[in-house]
Amino acid sequence: MQYMQASKLAKMKKLSVERFNQLVGIGFIASFATLIDDIVAYSAVFVEDSIMFTSAGIIAATILEIYVAIYASEKLARIKYKDEIASAGLVVLGFLILTGII
Repeated sequence: MQYMQASKLAKMKKLSVERFNQLVGIGFIASFATLIDDIVAYSAVFVEDSIMFTSAGIIAATILEIYVAIYASEKLARIKYKDEIASAGLVVLGFLILTGII
């Protein structure tokens, strides 16, 4: 069984420049949305007595991220190994939490 998987990996197609640019663009947009969300969520640390603004910012960032996720879901559905990528991401996140880095 491992031999079959190795042969599939050996026959992987090269990424075209267009596909590479699409993946970089999607990654940039996701990183930018996460950055904005983190800035809004952690702004309460630097500003006193702003619970209302902090809550509104977190809700606004959440709505924005949901909108972006729905809008990009059509393009994300084309990714072949999305379950494996998500599982690996969760394992890395769990390890970072376990070790106290996050």
